[in-house]
Amino acid sequence: MKKRIASKQSVVLGNVLAIGAFLVLALASALLYSAAQQQADEILQLEFQQQATQARVHVENVAGDYVDVLYNLRGLFAASEAVERDEWHAFVEALAIDERLQGIQAIEYVQVVSNEQKEAFELSVREDTSLHEEGYPDFSIYPESRSDIHYVVTYISSEDNREEEFGYDLSTHEARKVALIEARDTNTARATVPMLSSVDGNSEQQLMIALPVYQSEKSIHTLEQRKEALDGYVLLIVHLEEFIQGVMQQDTVSKMLKLQVNDLGLDAIVNSSVYSSVDYGAYVSQYVSEQSIDVGGREWQITFLEAPQFWVGRQGLMVPIWLFIAGMLVASLVGSILYIFTRTKANAVLLAGDITAELRIKTLDLEHAKEEADHLRREAEGHKERLERALKRADKDRHVIEEKSLETERLNETMVGRELKMIELKKRLSDFKKNIKK
Repeated sequence: MKKRIASKQSVVLGNVLAIGAFLVLALASALLYSAAQQQADEILQLEFQQQATQARVHVENVAGDYVDVLYNLRGLFAASEAVERDEWHAFVEALAIDERLQGIQAIEYVQVVSNEQKEAFELSVREDTSLHEEGYPDFSIYPESRSDIHYVVTYISSEDNREEEFGYDLSTHEARKVALIEARDTNTARATVPMLSSVDGNSEQQLMIALPVYQSEKSIHTLEQRKEALDGYVLLIVHLEEFIQGVMQQDTVSKMLKLQVNDLGLDAIVNSSVYSSVDYGAYVSQYVSEQSIDVGGREWQITFLEAPQFWVGRQGLMVPIWLFIAGMLVASLVGSILYIFTRTKANAVLLAGDITAELRIKTLDLEHAKEEADHLRREAEGHKERLERALKRADKDRHVIEEKSLETERLNETMVGRELKMIELKKRLSDFKKNIKK
């Protein structure tokens, strides 16, 4: 009984040990999973940050390429006393910009015209036959403006597509005028705030980037000198969506990202959106990176989010899960082994106790049987002795009987012989009597 109680206690202790081992290993697996998940997340986040930075640098470099085009155009004016319309178009075509940069809707030269120069300038453009024999007889500066200085669109890379721009006075458009004045004052390329424009009935975001062209013979070291020497501007009209999409398509890494671009300039509408490829209602991003770039003197904030393609083929994401599964399997295996071992040991102890008890009972039964066998053996020996004595008496009696039988036989023979003699005597007597009677 005591052994059974001890065995049950051993089973309970073994169960506690098995459960404890399972819980400890399960906790270790959970901690390992958490650490591996954190490490994998840190690696992925670092890779995402690297890709975002690479994409930002790529956008910045392409934006720089657009500005480089303006410097090339300004170089044309610096190398010539006067650039005619046909020379302008030939130079623009030679740059083959459409093949290298996407989103450029127009390349323009803007002439600075004072009120005193306005009529003479309009006449000179009407009589310009360098590109078209008929010239431009209907040319005039529009819209009407009371400004003393007019910024007139004079040369256009694609006159047929943007005929409405020809002769347009940019001083009547506040955002463009601000960018032109900043470019003049700083002698750098300056961009406008993103502007909505209607093209074929569709509203689209445009950006104007302008670079001042100064009279080559004049000094431009001070602000006043730059104002005095200003001759015109070369500028780009950029379709923002095509520009950003073109940049992202050129960069393999960028295809794994989504982005939101906002203009943070002080004169921009709060969080003025330049471009967005993010569908916030349909996709929840795990990583976000906000980086800034300079585009024509304006600060653009690019918010990068990982695209679904970012997660494609990420085998490392499964490592923490597999580690957790392996850890739980080990915990289950160890717990099961300890449980089975303790249960087996307890069962073995109980079984050994049962067998021992049964052996004791069988031993007692065997000893009892042996005692009975000894008793039966002694009785058998007694019966044997009595039987032997009986056999001896029987043998002795047999000899007596045989002797008496022999005596009886001899007596019988004697008696039979006497009877026969008596019968023979009686016969003789009878015969004698018959003979006498005769």
